[in-house]
Amino acid sequence: DTMRGFTNGHEKSPFVLTPQEAEAIFNTDHPDVESIVTKYTTDPYWRNSIQLTIMTTSPYSNMILDELARVGLPKEVIYLGMHESAGNYKAKSHKAAMGFWQYMEETAKEDGLRIDDWVDERRDVYKATKAAAARIRRHYDALQDIFLAMMSFNRGLGGIRNDTLNKKVYKYSV
Repeated sequence: DTMRGFTNGHEKSPFVLTPQEAEAIFNTDHPDVESIVTKYTTDPYWRNSIQLTIMTTSPYSNMILDELARVGLPKEVIYLGMHESAGNYKAKSHKAAMGFWQYMEETAKEDGLRIDDWVDERRDVYKATKAAAARIRRHYDALQDIFLAMMSFNRGLGGIRNDTLNKKVYKYSV
């Protein structure tokens, strides 16, 4: 495994990139990126929030990373789920999105997840990850840009296509 991380006292985290890995993925010289990095590394509240998200995600991180690799997505896509839910598979948004991937009910059903009086598979990290990875892969195949594919997970494929045509979304937006 080529992932780099920090030790939380017990194990290496697969979520923290080395500066070289981050530079290869992101334009870290961009002022918005610099300000975000500064905020999350110097402010104790945000630093603790990220550490909690990493710890909360750790029990199922290998399964998520395996599924992303299986469908040919980069490991960094896990950050989308971590951002959506802070790693909490029980998370529920004010708009009724649920689970690690924060699926809306209609989208979850489109992706084959069961939602009824007895079961809500949005909270099943394994099934929701398989569905989310397949959706993001389809969007990547359509858009040919992983960042746009990740943005389309929330905005929808049609929404991102319209935004890019109308110059509202720029490649590698922060």
